Amino acid sequence: MNYKIKYKTIDNNKIKLIPFIQPIYNYKFQVFGYEVLLRCIYENNIYPPNFCLTKFNKNSNNLALKISFYRKIFNKTLHSKKNYFINLNLNLFQIDFFINFFLNELKKRKNKNLVFEILENNKINKHNYLFLKKINNKYHYKLAIDDLISCYSDFKRLNLLSEYIFFLKIDGNLIKNIKQKKELKIFKKILRYANIHKKKIILEHIENKNLYLELLKIIEKNNFDKKNVLMQGFYFGKPIPL
Repeated sequence: MNYKIKYKTIDNNKIKLIPFIQPIYNYKFQVFGYEVLLRCIYENNIYPPNFCLTKFNKNSNNLALKISFYRKIFNKTLHSKKNYFINLNLNLFQIDFFINFFLNELKKRKNKNLVFEILENNKINKHNYLFLKKINNKYHYKLAIDDLISCYSDFKRLNLLSEYIFFLKIDGNLIKNIKQKKELKIFKKILRYANIHKKKIILEHIENKNLYLELLKIIEKNNFDKKNVLMQGFYFGKPIPL
């Protein structure tokens, strides 16, 4: 892949967004579900999202591209029995056209196999709070907090939405540095919170067996129920097209 292509040379009209999926496993090594990941296609090459998004966010076709991306996910997961974890950009829910599209898609589905992840950089205002509550209470879809790192803002947001949150996705950098004293302390704090509030945790970026075994050892030492542990990373499977 040619990652050195300059942003200013990108033709916005040739950018396509496609969904990839990466498996999420339970402690029995069974596939629990998949995280849906964004990839860009440009001139027949596949790129990670950050490559295109700087330019893409200034694109006049931004909303149409995002709707097309979500529509592909909705259509391809409609009859699956697995769970699909999808990033939910709350900024889009300031746009009436997107809200109408999104809710109409939810209404059409009998299969409640989508889990919507609240991004770490999304603020929870009154409008967003009511919308997330509606997704859970009225349409019966579960919510997750993405990239939890145990800072004050994370727990403030988590406490606000605790009733509607079923999964805590722990930040990948914290997982990769779990042997460091600071990261281990934060991880234990998250385990205690998840235990008290009966949340499942998702451990991301597990890239090898040694890291997997180290995490399991910590979880067992802290008396956290393995039934509430989900795992994701290259050790379990790489992203593939949905």
